[in-house]
This record gives sequence, structure tokens and C-alpha cells, in this order.
Amino acid sequence: MRKCFSGIWMAVALVGCSGAAPGTDATADASAAPADGYERGLPGDGAAPHRGTTSLPKGAWRVQPVDIVDAQGFERPLPAFRVLIPVGWRPQGGVVWNVRSSCAGSDYALQWSITSPDGASVLAMVPQPTWRVVRSYLSFPLPRGPCEGPGWTNVQQYLEGLARQTFPQGRIIDYRARPDLARPLAELLRASPLMQTDLVQARQRAEAGEILVASSIEGRETRDMIRAVVLFTEMRLADVLNPGRIGQETLDGVPTSVVFLRAPAATFDERLPNVIDRSMQRLAEWNNRVFEHNRRKQQAAFDAQVRAGQISYQQLQGMQQAHQQRMQALEAGKQANDRMYDQRNLASDRQQREFVESIRGVETYHEPVAGGVVQLDNSYQHAWRVGDGSYLLTDDPNFRPGLVGLEGQELRRVE
Repeated sequence: MRKCFSGIWMAVALVGCSGAAPGTDATADASAAPADGYERGLPGDGAAPHRGTTSLPKGAWRVQPVDIVDAQGFERPLPAFRVLIPVGWRPQGGVVWNVRSSCAGSDYALQWSITSPDGASVLAMVPQPTWRVVRSYLSFPLPRGPCEGPGWTNVQQYLEGLARQTFPQGRIIDYRARPDLARPLAELLRASPLMQTDLVQARQRAEAGEILVASSIEGRETRDMIRAVVLFTEMRLADVLNPGRIGQETLDGVPTSVVFLRAPAATFDERLPNVIDRSMQRLAEWNNRVFEHNRRKQQAAFDAQVRAGQISYQQLQGMQQAHQQRMQALEAGKQANDRMYDQRNLASDRQQREFVESIRGVETYHEPVAGGVVQLDNSYQHAWRVGDGSYLLTDDPNFRPGLVGLEGQELRRVE
């Protein structure tokens, strides 16, 4: 597995590991910075806030919406995701296509980061290669595939291995399973189950976790966290020469989301990735275009199979059935994803709202200015809408935006 982050600052690594095509800009700014330029996105230091200052209560975040752009995949740049980031943090990167790895999980990936105003903290999302574990019981050897690698069989093993590669001088101090992060992917898997046949038995599972690493950079104590959601696909292939016996077992690991967070130990806030992850929404036009790309790719693969040599009528029927199931699974997955991010009826459709809230870990609030609703991380007790369109998340019941020189109103939950 490549070591994109080993020994280098994460923001620099985004350029060094770029999968962008020559002549394209993979680091286009995803949005404009806040107009006032104040460093109000940083979490508070716990000191009492004073009127006219930019200090926030301890653990609070002021966030604003930005778009992550796909500038490579289609005839024009398309906003792909909308996400909340701390005010004043600088976004960089976007969606990249034709990821240069034979073990890439898909044709496109998110390669994007945000950096704090002082440059000391970075959150990055970068593509990571897939891997395969193979156990063969056949009497003759099979050629090794390009993606066979470490024998990781669960997300904890994956994160421990990635942490040691990425931060060789660091010390792993904690690991936590995060089944809540795997829940959206698990919902998609339930909507599009794999086909089972006499020759192939397959099942999929989603796992998520996060690992914390302590490091020292130029004498300063630093914390690095890696958070990952991994799709595992287990397949059992029958031994056609020996009916009733297993010929081969494979386990494929596909990291669907990998987030790196680096910050000084004194200001490290493990909840920041939650704020960003839980606010991220796929935008409809881009999502539809990607679905159509995947559908055409599946159709082309099927057509190539049909054209490749002599096949019997029975084989053609079987291939058509398998292809139809793949298309239905693709459509079911898209519908489940659309349902998860469609906010049009959340205010009136209680069942839909509660489904989304439980899957994504968000709370739904009335948007008092723009109208409609907004969904924010549900781990905070209070949420405010600031006059410039940003949002403020805090657990402090006594906090008011006026204490830090801002105008705003507290958001009301949708009941």
C-alpha cells in the first residue's frame, strides 16, 4: 500500500498523491472564504467570551456551507457535495477521476482538505487503495492479482496498519469502533443485496472505526486521528472439478471513506470530523450523472462479455439475469441514497425525517431565514443561525452569539 502520508504534512500530501490528469487543477478552491476573514472557526479555549471578541465556548464550532466541486468528470465543473466547515478554514481539492491505481475502488474519489487559519490543524479526505485476501484450496496455483496485500480482515487491523505506515514515529494511544459511521453504507447494502448462485456465495458488511496517534512535531505535542469506513466483500467460489467443495475464498476491502485529522494536542477536538461528515450531502445533478456513468459502465462490461467468443443460449440467459440484477441493485442503491439526502419533505414527513436522523446522526432544525430545514450534528445541545448564514454549535446553555459580537437566533428543532 502506498505511503502517501508517511513523514510529510497532510496538506502537502494531497498534492503529492494527486490522481488528477496532467494539465488539470485538482486543488481548485471549493468555495469563497468568509468575507470578514476572522478566525472564528477555531474551537474555544474555555475562557469566558467577551463582547466583540472572536473566542467561542470550549468545544464550540462556527461552521459555514461550502461546495466540493468535481472539475474533471464531466463537460463542466459540477458541485458534487455540500458540507459544513469551520469559518475561516481554507478548503482545497475536490473530486478527482481516473485515480492512478489498479486497486482503486472506483473511477473517482474525494481528494479534499481544510486547513485552519493558523495552519496548525488539517482535516483531509484522500483516496486509499483497496486490498484483497485470497485463500485457495485448489490443487493448481492461481496467478496472484495486483491488489493482494496485507491480510487485514477487519477495520481495526486496517487502521492500525495505516497508522503505522502513515505515522512511523507516532504512538497509537486509542482505537474505537464506530458502528454509527457504518450505518449509512449498511443501509445501502440492505437495499441492494448480492446475488447468490450454486457457484458463488457472497456477502458484504460495512465496518467503521477511528484510531488516535500521539506524535511530537518540532517539540510540540500533536494528535493525529484516522477514521475509516470500509466495505468488506467475502466470496466463496465452488470447486467445479470437485462438487461440494470450496475452491477459493476471497475477502476484498474497499475503504469508502478515510478521514485524517491533525491538530495540536491542546486544541484537538475529536468531534470535528462528526460535524463535517454528518453535514455532507451528495448534490442531485452530480449524483445523477455519476449513476448514469456507472450504469453505462456496467452495460459496456456486459456487452463485452457477450461479444467475447462463443457462448451458449443458457449462458447468455444467465448473464442477462445477472446483468439485470446488477442494474436493479444499482438503482436500489441510488434510490436509498436519494432518500437519505432528500430534504424536501423532512419538515412534514416524520417517518422520513426520523429515518435520516437515525442513519446519519443528525438533528433537523427549522431554517429561520432561508426557509425549509437544516440538519446538523446531533451531538451538540444547542445550535444557532448567525446573520451571515453560518451556524454555531455548542453545548453551553448560557452562550449567546452577542457575547462574541455576532447576531443570530437559536434554531428550533422540528418536532
